[in-house]
Amino acid sequence: MRDWTKTLRPASFRGVPFHVETEGIVAGRHVAVHEYVRSEEIQTEDMGRKARRYRVTAYIANDVADMQGAALVAALTAPGTGMLMLPMLGPVEVRISGDVSTNHSKDRLGYVGFDFEAVEAGASSAFPSLALGDRLAGAAAGLIGGAASSMLSGVAGSLLGGASLSMAGTVTQALGGVVGNLATSLPLPVDLGASLASKVAGAGVLASGLTSAASLGGAVGTLSGVVREIGGSANPLQAAPMMLAASRQAGALVKGL
Repeated sequence: MRDWTKTLRPASFRGVPFHVETEGIVAGRHVAVHEYVRSEEIQTEDMGRKARRYRVTAYIANDVADMQGAALVAALTAPGTGMLMLPMLGPVEVRISGDVSTNHSKDRLGYVGFDFEAVEAGASSAFPSLALGDRLAGAAAGLIGGAASSMLSGVAGSLLGGASLSMAGTVTQALGGVVGNLATSLPLPVDLGASLASKVAGAGVLASGLTSAASLGGAVGTLSGVVREIGGSANPLQAAPMMLAASRQAGALVKGL
């Protein structure tokens, strides 16, 4: 028969020891339930694993419970992750989530109880370590870059609808100047900057001697691809406002026909 007292691990968090009254895991999966009006059918969709949560009822009971209890509270409320060792569940890297509550009674001197919940820390690279402003700027740059690229992709039809090939070529060359200025104004990796400059130059050569709608579409398509590459590679804080300005310049050129 197993001797549990010899196999259970001593509990601690960040090296501060305590005893455990109860320990448990809350785990599961995210499931989206799709219900439809006037239908007897439903659909469910697995959206991935939920983070494991560890619920602990702990206590410290000794002559220095007040000092040891204060040390445990400090460990539980410090920022960052820490190693939680539990008797049955073993070691796990966690973040303390929510409130940490303590209790003590005049009828149980030298005893301090604790209730807390921890969540598994997860992989450190699972979420970008960017400040919120940087993440928002990155999203904005991506959206603006995508919008500018989509707008440029539709330029060929607009140009041919209201101008001769000669005029369309002139405007496309001007668009190339806008895109080229955007590429040279942002600090991009050297090899990428050179590649984009070459593509813009190629589009300019094509636009200077347009012979068909296909060649116009090729020139504008190349510029559209360059804009998308810039949006995905540049510093988001710098790219977002410059992408917006370039998009407005391009739109103004087309409307000026």
